[in-house]
Amino acid sequence: MDFQCSFFNHSQNAADNSSSSMLYSFKQDDLAKNFTSEQTNLSFCDNCCDHKCFDIIYSTELTSVVSEWNLICDKDFVTNFLNTVTMVGLFFGGFVAGQLSDQYGRKKVLYSSFILLLVFQLISGMVNSWQIYCVCRFFIGTLISSTLVANFVLPMEYSIPKWRTFIGCIGFWPAGFFVVAFLGYFIQNWRYLTISTACVSIPFLVTWWFLTESPRWLFVHGHKEDAKKILKKIEECNKAPPTHLIKMNRIIQEGQEKKLQQKKYSYCHLFSTLEMCKKTLILNYGWFICCSVYYGLVFSTKNLSGNPYLNIFLSGVVELPAFFLVLAINNSFGRKKTIILLIGVAGITSFSMYFLHISGKNEAYPKVQVVLSMLAKFGVAGGWAALMIFSAELFPTVVRSLGVASCAMSARVGAITAIQIIKLDEISKQVPFVIFGSECLLFAALLLCLPETAGMPLGDRLESAEREFPNSPLNEAAENERMNQNQEEEKDETQTSCLDKIEMNQDGCSA
Repeated sequence: MDFQCSFFNHSQNAADNSSSSMLYSFKQDDLAKNFTSEQTNLSFCDNCCDHKCFDIIYSTELTSVVSEWNLICDKDFVTNFLNTVTMVGLFFGGFVAGQLSDQYGRKKVLYSSFILLLVFQLISGMVNSWQIYCVCRFFIGTLISSTLVANFVLPMEYSIPKWRTFIGCIGFWPAGFFVVAFLGYFIQNWRYLTISTACVSIPFLVTWWFLTESPRWLFVHGHKEDAKKILKKIEECNKAPPTHLIKMNRIIQEGQEKKLQQKKYSYCHLFSTLEMCKKTLILNYGWFICCSVYYGLVFSTKNLSGNPYLNIFLSGVVELPAFFLVLAINNSFGRKKTIILLIGVAGITSFSMYFLHISGKNEAYPKVQVVLSMLAKFGVAGGWAALMIFSAELFPTVVRSLGVASCAMSARVGAITAIQIIKLDEISKQVPFVIFGSECLLFAALLLCLPETAGMPLGDRLESAEREFPNSPLNEAAENERMNQNQEEEKDETQTSCLDKIEMNQDGCSA
C-alpha cells in the first residue's frame, strides 16, 4: 500500500513552540531504500521504521490488514506469515479431511466444513488484532481444504468413468477469482470485503435439500435402505430402468474386500522398488512445483503493473482455456506430452520475465510483463490438472490412494515454499522467476523417465516388487487378492445362474 510518513522538523528554533510537520510519500518497496531530506538529513527508515514518525498516513483508496495494524517496517513479515499459516491450515485440513469423509460421509463433511468456514470468515472480518486474525486464517485454510476434498470426491462417486476427467478438470475455482476481483473493486474496506465473500457463499447452503449422500458410501457402510431410496429417486428423475441391486451388492462387496486388502499397504510401499521409488519421487516433485509456481504467480500478482483488480480477474480467466485444452488433447496427445507442453510453457515464460527484468525493459513494457505472467499461470494450471489424472493412473490400485495423498501433501509444502520464494523479491525481482522457471523445466525433463498411461489399463498390483522381492509381504497381499478374485469369479458364475431364476422389481430381488 502507498503511505506517507509525517515527522517533526527539529531544525526549527527551539524557542518556537510550534513544531511544523513535513509529509513525504513512499511505497512499501521503498522501505529498503534510504531517503534523505534537506531539512532533516535523516533517512526514511530512521524516521519511519525506527518509530520516529509523528504519524503514518495510508492511501485513502482502500484499507487492509496492513493499514489496520501498521504491518510495515518491523512488522512487514506478518503479511507473509499470515499466508504461510493459511497454507499450513490447508495441509492439515487435507490430512484429516479424507478420514472424516470416509467415516462420517461426504455430504456431512462437505456442509459442516462449509458452515464452519463461513463462520470463521465472518469472525476474521471482525477481529481487533492480527494475532487473532492469524488464528482465524489457520482454521479458514483447514476448512477450505476439508471442503475441497469432500466436494471433489462426492461427484466422482456419482459419475461414470468417461466423465471423471471432465469433472476432475472443470470446476468453479476460476470463478472465485472473478468474484474476488469484482467485489474488491467496489468494496475497498478489507473488513466489508471479508464479510462479503462469506455472505455471497451463503446461498450454497440451500443445496443441502437437493444434494444426496453418495450411494456408494452408504452401501459400503451398511446403510443399504438409505442407498436404495436415493437410487430409486434417481431412477424416477432420469426415467431409467430399475437398478440391478443384486449386482450392485456384489460390486460393493468386491470393493469392501479390496479395501481390506489395501489396508496391508503403507506409504513405505511407495518406495518398495526402484521403479516405484522413481515414480513416487517424480510425481511428488511435480505436485510440489505445480503448487509452488501456481501460488507463487498468484501472490506475485501484486507486483504486476496496471490495475490490480484486472490482473486478478485475468489470472482466473487464463485457467479456463488451460482446462479446455487439457480436455481436448489429453487423450489423443498423451498424458506426458500434454504435461510437458504446458509445464514447459510455464517454465519458458517465467524465464522470459527474468530476461525482461535484467534487460531493464520491464517498466518500459508493463503489459508484456502481465502477458508473460498470465501465460505462465495458464501453463502451470493446465499442467497441474493433467498431472492429477496422470498420477491417479500411474499408481497401482493397491497404493493409488496412498500415492495421490502423498502428492497432495507435497503440493501443500510447495504452497508454503512459494510464499518464501516470493519474499526473495526484496533481494532481487528476478530471483522468484529464475526459481519458478528452473523448477518447471527440470520437472518437464524428469517426466521423460515415466511411462505413458493414455489408453493403457490401470495397474492393480506392484508386480515389479513381487519379482524383485519374492519373500516380500507384497507377495502375500497379492496372492490373497488373486485368491479372492478366483472366489469372486466362482460367485459370479453361481450368481448368474441364480439371476436367471429370479424376478427383479423396484425394491430389489424377489424369488
